[in-house]
Amino acid sequence: MGPRRSPITPTWSSRQAALKQGASEGLTLPELLISVAIVGLLSAISLPNYMNAIKATRQKDVANQISTIATSIGAYREEFLANPSSWDDLSRMSPVVTNNGGAKGNTFTPITSPNGGYYTIAISSTGNLLSLSGTPVSSGSTNWDIKSCLNTQTGISDLKLGNGTTAATNPLCT
Repeated sequence: MGPRRSPITPTWSSRQAALKQGASEGLTLPELLISVAIVGLLSAISLPNYMNAIKATRQKDVANQISTIATSIGAYREEFLANPSSWDDLSRMSPVVTNNGGAKGNTFTPITSPNGGYYTIAISSTGNLLSLSGTPVSSGSTNWDIKSCLNTQTGISDLKLGNGTTAATNPLCT
């Protein structure tokens, strides 16, 4: 007598059994092309939305920093009864962070945002009205701008954001 076969052992290998039952060994070329086309179509639809979400997040981050700067300007005005005229003045209330460390200088020269330098933040003043702006560095993001103002005499402030298709409108602080 020869070796006994266990009843569990199939008489054919699993590959041979699958081929005998009509199963394929992989994807055919048309199936593969259709799969790649579907993935490409989904990517083409979702990528612009993803990029706009990134731009909106960066914009809101800089808008928060501009609001913090405006609060520091108001605190400086309350403490010293005058508007700050430079980053050095403003840093007496709280440090203003840039992409390269704290903002310094005896004027309000534009600074880069701390979120990777995607925005330039500028301050200009006319009497008691201070204008703050955030301008995207990338030319493809021009309508993601930020405009803000603060009237240090009345305490009125406003902040406007561009939405990607239209630029920010002028804020009202009078």
